[in-house]
Amino acid sequence: MIGTRGHEDTTALSGAQATGPNPSSRGSRGRKVYHAPSAAIPLRIMRHALFLRPWTPILLLATWLLIGCDRDDDDTPTRNPSIDLLTDPGYTYASDTFGMGDSLRVGVRIRRGDDPLRTFKVLSRYDGGPDSVRDSMAFTADTLAFDKVIHLRPQAGTERWTFWVQERDGDIIRRSLTFTVQ
Repeated sequence: MIGTRGHEDTTALSGAQATGPNPSSRGSRGRKVYHAPSAAIPLRIMRHALFLRPWTPILLLATWLLIGCDRDDDDTPTRNPSIDLLTDPGYTYASDTFGMGDSLRVGVRIRRGDDPLRTFKVLSRYDGGPDSVRDSMAFTADTLAFDKVIHLRPQAGTERWTFWVQERDGDIIRRSLTFTVQ
């Protein structure tokens, strides 16, 4: 109830009504100032809430990535293609030292892994220089048998021969032999 000018009797009001105007709160011109009821949040909790607010999107994104990522995806093959060298008599299957101008026969057998095969190449590199393509072919079969006769240079040095296969998804598997020529 409102009594005389500037006085308010709050004893007759209910608890909800008592939170309205505060009789001791007066503005600069003597008018009553109304305050909304506060939830009495401790300052230390507010500091933590303000500290976490900028990090919330980052924490949510990190949580989503950790929960949403699956390590058992189809991008990693369970079986890679294989490049095997023939070890039969007359075939060279290991790196070794040979004489200048020698001829070597290398037999390569390639088997498909989980992904289809796309390209086969034979690369050579002399004395640590750049690779150069000696043979290249596209193929989609599950296996490939390839024999290569390598004529070593008539000069001393090193030769590296690489047998290279690429799967349809871009993965590359290599097998190399290094020959020291004397």
